Amino acid sequence: MTTKPKRLRRYFLPLILILILIFDILFEKSNIEYKSYTIEHHNIPNAFDGFKIIQLTDIHYKAASNTDNLEQMVQDINEQNPDIIILTGDYIDFGEQYIEPCTELFSKLRATYGIYGVLGNHDGRGYHNLIVTAFTEIGIQIIEEDYTRINIENQTIYLCGVSDLGSNNPDLDKALVGAKKEDYVILLSHNPNFIKQIDSRHVDLMFSGHNHGGQITLFGLYAPYLPDSDTDQSLVTGQSIVDDTTIIVSNGIGTTVLNLRFFARPQVVITTLWAD
Repeated sequence: MTTKPKRLRRYFLPLILILILIFDILFEKSNIEYKSYTIEHHNIPNAFDGFKIIQLTDIHYKAASNTDNLEQMVQDINEQNPDIIILTGDYIDFGEQYIEPCTELFSKLRATYGIYGVLGNHDGRGYHNLIVTAFTEIGIQIIEEDYTRINIENQTIYLCGVSDLGSNNPDLDKALVGAKKEDYVILLSHNPNFIKQIDSRHVDLMFSGHNHGGQITLFGLYAPYLPDSDTDQSLVTGQSIVDDTTIIVSNGIGTTVLNLRFFARPQVVITTLWAD
């Protein structure tokens, strides 16, 4: 006959695991991680030592968005004193009515050398031009198939972007038209799978989002569902190197389909550049 203490021990561990799962599912999506990376490269000019880039992506603004959490996030980003802020798409989930509150949120962001962005697949669902217009009006520069140079003490880095891989026809050659061999080239692309199309072209660092870190994962070890079935697990989240290009993929902030995250915390990515 099983004694009461033995029965309690038998159910204790499963009960604890269930409670951990419930806590994680309910609260993880509001617990933003500030993930830091350091990049050293011989093409980074000395004037850019310590140059801080903050990446914000995949807000998926909707009725269920935690506006207090987003306002605190903006305050936290500004306190980091970023040199530039880069935005890599999917600003709204579904619905034109969310462009205005998302734009109002972004209007409070501050960066020394500007805010730059590209759009994602959700933004291309009939909202593309509306979002570009709204963002441009608050000083955000959209650089799809375009580029800009960030200039410090007459030294520059080359920042460019492409349209979303799934929604449009990204043209990397057009984005790189002004790049020189000695430039340090940074590319913004919503979809990390675009890295497979870079081939031998000159891109040193690429920033992406799209995958939400898997959103609901097997304890962070494997992402069973991704927006694109051909996505390598190495491109779900984090930093990796493909050929000569370093790619950083952020988990992003919001959610889609299910308003849940599991072992895929929302992220703001902070990358610091150093001359090598």
